[in-house]
Amino acid sequence: MRATRQAFFLLGLLVVGLVFLTASGPGWHEAWCLLVLPGRSAPTAKTRLLACSNIEQDFEAFDAVDTPASENGWSVLSPRGDKAVVRVRLRKSTEGAVFYPRLRGPGAVIAVNEAMGDMRRELFRMSRTDAGWTAIGEQQSLCLRCVENGWSDEEFEVTVEIELQGQGAQLWHKDNIVFF
Repeated sequence: MRATRQAFFLLGLLVVGLVFLTASGPGWHEAWCLLVLPGRSAPTAKTRLLACSNIEQDFEAFDAVDTPASENGWSVLSPRGDKAVVRVRLRKSTEGAVFYPRLRGPGAVIAVNEAMGDMRRELFRMSRTDAGWTAIGEQQSLCLRCVENGWSDEEFEVTVEIELQGQGAQLWHKDNIVFF
């Protein structure tokens, strides 16, 4: 049994070493995002719709329906069929951002991926196991430090794709603002 534990430990070290060697950014950055931030999809524990954003951004939605929300000035994107994609181009000028996905039911999933050509890097994933809706205004955090070159202090453009899967998946936005 002890030999088995040692073998798994060595295998784990090998995997971490491979991550360091194959990372496109500094190895410490990749390891930090993979190991230190496992709870990066946890809610911020705040339930409040913000009025404005200082993040430069624009978005386009594919296979989505955009309807007015119950909250004044807000709209809701949801899938027209089984899945919608919202592509957001934003200027990474801060280490993190807040956004407002809502879910209902066990089949609903929201995933945020950094899009780099044909490659995708998952930054956030959220799903539900019960039937009820998540709260209106429940803030979710997106760690922008984990995008490609996110460790850099320089500002640059990032493209993220928000996948809304299932009829119980929503993304709330205010005008052309998704990230706050």
